[in-house]
Amino acid sequence: DHGHFQYNSASLGLALAAVLCLRRAPAAAAVLMAAAAHFKVMAVYYAPAFLVFLLARAHAQGGARAAAWR
Repeated sequence: DHGHFQYNSASLGLALAAVLCLRRAPAAAAVLMAAAAHFKVMAVYYAPAFLVFLLARAHAQGGARAAAWR
């Protein structure tokens, strides 16, 4: 039964690494979160929070870039 919990730890470790990468490297965070979700489907439960954060960040950056082109 220890193998099951080792898989949980690996998935949570990938998700934690994704959280740590969110601010500086959002593309790496997305890849790590996808790896966590593929490793163990349990990570899909907190994937919507990543999606909302990444979309909000892209929207904020897109607005700043659009203002620079005016």
